[in-house]
Amino acid sequence: MDEHSPDQPSVRLPGVLSGNRRKRRLFYGAAAAVIVSALGMVAATAVKSPQQVAAQSRPPKASAITTPVTREILTSTILARGTVVPRATVTVTGTAPAGAIAIVTKATVKQGDLVNAGQVVAEVSDRPVIALPGRIPAFRDLQVGATGTDVDQLHTALTSLGYPDGDSPGTFGPGTAAAVTELYADARYPVPTTTGDGASGSGGSAGSSPGKNSPGIPTSPPRQVYLPRAEIVYVPNLPATVTAPPLTVGQSAASTPVLTLAAGGLAVRTALPQEERGLVRVGMRVEIYSEVLDRKIAGHVSGVSLTSPDRVDTNGGQPQNGIPMTVDAAIPTAMNGQDVRLTITAASTGTRVLVVPVAAIYSAANFTTQVNKVGPGGAQVNVAVTTGATGNGYVQVKPANAGDLREGDRVVIGQ
Repeated sequence: MDEHSPDQPSVRLPGVLSGNRRKRRLFYGAAAAVIVSALGMVAATAVKSPQQVAAQSRPPKASAITTPVTREILTSTILARGTVVPRATVTVTGTAPAGAIAIVTKATVKQGDLVNAGQVVAEVSDRPVIALPGRIPAFRDLQVGATGTDVDQLHTALTSLGYPDGDSPGTFGPGTAAAVTELYADARYPVPTTTGDGASGSGGSAGSSPGKNSPGIPTSPPRQVYLPRAEIVYVPNLPATVTAPPLTVGQSAASTPVLTLAAGGLAVRTALPQEERGLVRVGMRVEIYSEVLDRKIAGHVSGVSLTSPDRVDTNGGQPQNGIPMTVDAAIPTAMNGQDVRLTITAASTGTRVLVVPVAAIYSAANFTTQVNKVGPGGAQVNVAVTTGATGNGYVQVKPANAGDLREGDRVVIGQ
């Protein structure tokens, strides 16, 4: 039989291992050694001596907190809240002619409109209310022969609109009557006339009579131009702004104002705390910020009280103690009545100066003001400085010796 026949069983010597089994045993032994070594290292890191625990529990060594010296335009500011209100208000009322009731018969303006001199701001019982420039409210009807300061104010208003009258100052004469006639003609309303005996009307021509003179037939007195006080509203500053919705057509104007005008635009009113009384002066710059419109407007302090604190109405009729202050600016009508933020620039260096945070300043034992400058390698050097303006957490500094402190140097502000 052939010795390599597949039918013949293989013969292995006792105690002799095959090559593959020997390799596997060597691999498993090496892996076990690695695992035991790793467990030993973990155990070594987990077990600490009391000295190691104490050392690791100590706080880290304190280090200086530093910040760079910079150059900036330093401003000192004051923050406040204020309310946007008209600088002055003029209320327009309506009075009906004799024998009629006061009813709004035409809407001529709406809220937010600008009103100019000579403009019809309301129509009550088919009669106009015309805005004219002036500071004295109309307090009487004016007709030919009237004299006084109100007539003089009427002359000035008519002249400013291009209606010169030629009458003597303070006298309502034929020239004034002619100018009033032109005013009404441009407004597209009949001019008011009166007979001089209390009978009034509109239309027709002054001085006309209804018929010819005939024996035994009485004639009507000539009619003369006059100006009813109900048809004129004097406004100190024009143009003015309609600040509230006017009455609508059909509403009664007998006891309710027809509309309100903001004369001279809008302003901001506020009340400063008493301790800030000496910090704010007329002319200081103010930034007005409306959170509602997300808009900033430049303004200035136009008035600040120098008297004792008073109760000032600054927010929706809620008086509060404080120093009254007014801020003027070109404020849009949409901001009327809003509560706004005011940033008042109380002082400014004007140019870029050397500044450090206030926290960097300290008083030395020799009564000098100093900062700690960090030099090369972390060494700290005391630098004597003179302080100046402060603002927004920074202070202006000037070193006692030029060159001891420069822009870009780092100073200590804490540990």
